[in-house]
Amino acid sequence: MNDIEGYVQQQKELINKAIKSNLKQDSSSEYVHHQAAAYTIYPEGRRYRSMIGLEIYKMLEGEQSNFLKGVVGIELIHHASLILDDLPCMDNSDTRKGKESTHSKYGEDKANLASPYLWINGQCLIYENAREHLNDSKEIEPLVHNAIKRMLRGQEIDLRKEKTDNELLDSMFQKNTLFHLVSVLPAYLLKKKEYLDYLNEIGFSASIGYQFFDDLRDVKSNPGITGKPVGVDSKKKTSVYKWGKDVVIKRLGENKEIIIENLRKIQPNSKLEQIIEYMLTEPS
Repeated sequence: MNDIEGYVQQQKELINKAIKSNLKQDSSSEYVHHQAAAYTIYPEGRRYRSMIGLEIYKMLEGEQSNFLKGVVGIELIHHASLILDDLPCMDNSDTRKGKESTHSKYGEDKANLASPYLWINGQCLIYENAREHLNDSKEIEPLVHNAIKRMLRGQEIDLRKEKTDNELLDSMFQKNTLFHLVSVLPAYLLKKKEYLDYLNEIGFSASIGYQFFDDLRDVKSNPGITGKPVGVDSKKKTSVYKWGKDVVIKRLGENKEIIIENLRKIQPNSKLEQIIEYMLTEPS
């Protein structure tokens, strides 16, 4: 294991510990949809959205532990969207992260209750974290609401059988917009808005770049890495199927360069630069 792999694992364990603490009551709840919510989010997951947020928070001179509640909220909202994404009326996936998808294990009824449960709890955690930083959450709430609206719009566009190039790019960003949200949140929480132009670029390019990477994994990886069968996204006409692997590899590289270029404007040689390289290069 090299240095960055070790650091990524260390950060993942830190985030998982915070998630587990938040899920304590849900795991043993009498309500099955609470159990389903806990099952969905823990312990599997790469936690890249959270890692990016924590590293940016640290780059802006914040203590990472003070942002853990916020990134757990991000994880809850992300996993709420995964439950919906896997439903028979959506992508109809029986597996996620190498295990049964939530509706396969608990039934569609409980899955449809677990998803909004995670949405709401995720928002509450982010707002609580905002109040700890700013005394109120008024400035943060529109950011979160708009991110959730974009996720829903992106999912609907993604379901279309035919998409224009612009529609496909739009859905790629909107579905992954939590990368953008977690990139800009630290600037609001720490009152470092002078960095927002850079962070907006980082968040946008991370959203698009990760989807390019995920589309490539769908055709060239293995189920042990992706947690789902190879080629499962072929019916969705992802970027690889629309533009070809060579184009997607090139555009992934361009997005990675934009992220790193903007990171260096905030802090040269940051740990996040290594994480981005690892995240968008390794079959992780």
